[in-house]
Amino acid sequence: MNISVISPVHGQTGNTTVALMLAHALALTQRKNICLTHLNFNDPSLASALGEENTGDASTSLTHIVKMLKNDSLNFEELPNYAIKVFPGLDLYTSNQVTIEQQELLSFYESLLTNMTAYNHVVVDIDSGIYSSLSKSILGISDVVIIPVTHNTYIFDKAKKLKDEILNSISRARRRREIKIYYLLNHYNPKISSYRQVARQLGVKPSKLLTLHSNFGFVQVCNSGKTSDAFAVSLRGKTQFADIRSDLKLACKVILRKEFIWELKKGGETL
Repeated sequence: MNISVISPVHGQTGNTTVALMLAHALALTQRKNICLTHLNFNDPSLASALGEENTGDASTSLTHIVKMLKNDSLNFEELPNYAIKVFPGLDLYTSNQVTIEQQELLSFYESLLTNMTAYNHVVVDIDSGIYSSLSKSILGISDVVIIPVTHNTYIFDKAKKLKDEILNSISRARRRREIKIYYLLNHYNPKISSYRQVARQLGVKPSKLLTLHSNFGFVQVCNSGKTSDAFAVSLRGKTQFADIRSDLKLACKVILRKEFIWELKKGGETL
């Protein structure tokens, strides 16, 4: 399954954080191999949150991978050997170089999302905007699109327009295959407005609105480059992150539907 996360207002709704949360939740609880990547290599926030921003190994550079694929010196079954291993079950593809040709990059992502059998789910942080040709191409082959929003009427309006643009940009045949688009209320604070009120403003059923509660302590840990540690703690149900755990569980259930399970990988303890 290909899961794309795209913000209606770049830099204001926590797009990268949402992609990180979903990728970690899937990798830690679903007994599946997950790939996490993004489109804008000028933005180091994804790698920074994982403590991987200073990696200098050429094998982790997409520039190197794309060249090998282009020269037929690497097949896609070998591709995971060149990923950044965040932890067993979660691979990261990023680059500290921005010299990759757009067409070559598009070819890489199309192959990753359509031919890759090493990963059960691919999570893409679409941090290059809706109008990028690369963004449109990735959205067109996504199974699920998550649109993060925050408590802001302006952002709600932009999110609804973004949803319409996504549906209008993909083929009728693709729409018939029921691409799923969900809004996710990030930094949810019931003191500002309830999720039912937000769902009404977005024009969706409350059961179809995903949420991630506001949790300053969790954000602090992620900003320190210890995101994986924060997720391991939150998914074990520690009190300070209980809301985050419940939110992620529901998000995985809605996205995966019949495929959904919820067991922490290490030790197999039920969550």
